[in-house]
Amino acid sequence: MNFNQAHGNGHRLAGKTLLDLLGNVAEEVALAENGWAEFKVMAASVSVWAAK
Repeated sequence: MNFNQAHGNGHRLAGKTLLDLLGNVAEEVALAENGWAEFKVMAASVSVWAAK
């Protein structure tokens, strides 16, 4: 997912680390300098991602 294209914030959050506030995904996600990141999805759950 390109966070920049999906939400327009990728450039602002580039290089930041995000975490799932609901705790469904334990791994943190690091946004690349271009706004790209790979977000895991757990079956039958939702996640709310926020900058650490």
